[in-house]
Amino acid sequence: MKRKIIFHNAVLAGAATLISAPLWAQKAMPDACGGDPHLLCGPTNAEDLVKLDDTWVLSSRIGGPGDTEGMFYLINSANRMWQPVGPDDMETAADATFSDCPGKPSSADFRGHGMTLDTSGETPRLYAINHGGRETVEVIDIALSDGAAPTLTWAGCIVAPEGSNLNAVAVLPEGGIATTKFTDTRNEKWVEDLLGVNDTGYVYEWHADAGWSEVEGTTMSGPNGVLVSPEGDAYYVAEWAARRLHRIPRGEGSSVEPMVIDTGVLTDNLHWAENGEILATGQWVAETVEYAGCMGSPAPACPVPFKVLRIDPESMEMTEVISYDDEDFGSGTTAVEVGDAYWIGTTRFDRIGTISAE
Repeated sequence: MKRKIIFHNAVLAGAATLISAPLWAQKAMPDACGGDPHLLCGPTNAEDLVKLDDTWVLSSRIGGPGDTEGMFYLINSANRMWQPVGPDDMETAADATFSDCPGKPSSADFRGHGMTLDTSGETPRLYAINHGGRETVEVIDIALSDGAAPTLTWAGCIVAPEGSNLNAVAVLPEGGIATTKFTDTRNEKWVEDLLGVNDTGYVYEWHADAGWSEVEGTTMSGPNGVLVSPEGDAYYVAEWAARRLHRIPRGEGSSVEPMVIDTGVLTDNLHWAENGEILATGQWVAETVEYAGCMGSPAPACPVPFKVLRIDPESMEMTEVISYDDEDFGSGTTAVEVGDAYWIGTTRFDRIGTISAE
């Protein structure tokens, strides 16, 4: 395929752990892309990304038919050095809030997916979906300090309801989390249902005092990325199979007007941009099977075209900021702003996109 990168106007506006500075110096690896500013090579299948601060980025690693590993990657955006990080590298400081958690997973068992960072407390807290050996949202505290690599401490987990295949996670402003149930693991026809754009899942909420509950009015085909408005009165949910983004009122007193827009892509992860807009990323294919077929194979790379969109949460007006179609990268799933670039994750490549926003 021929590269097609289109840029449009965009407004940018604890316990000690084993991941110490000496270990970072010992395990950190360089970008293997040979200086290509559009790519950072090494981190594999980095399905979701979170920006920890102005220097550090964390990615998840999702498994697949040809990849039975799952972990995180800690990346220094200034020098583009990176290292794999797994639960075995973390000390444990269990939070009693998560007393139902059966214990810390091993690095060998962990399989990553969607993530979100809660910065409301004194220490940032990561919520990260894990498919390895159990279906959980793992809870990890992240200590940041100037000039040193972040330290990660495992604090517990939230066990998902039976049959859940979770995808993305968001923090609720009053406490607790929301997740998307992409499909039900007990449904043997889930692939057929996705390809036919039939309902497969919905949004869950979890609160420490009440546990899990299904959110009414969120049933759709392949619910994927999810955000909650800062006021807590609206959900933004990506409906992957239908190529749509939903704005859904949250709570009985919400005055938010429901709205659905067509995105033209298999709408995947959602993140807040620095100016309060929504960053939505999705696979850009004529037929869903073009992407699903590669993902169902053991192929190490799926150079499927993708787009990054900016969406105004009030008007739901959409602006396309990146279209990418090239053999050197693809299957984009997520985008975050890092400096003057969009960093883009993927489900099937040994690299991350680092594409200038200018």
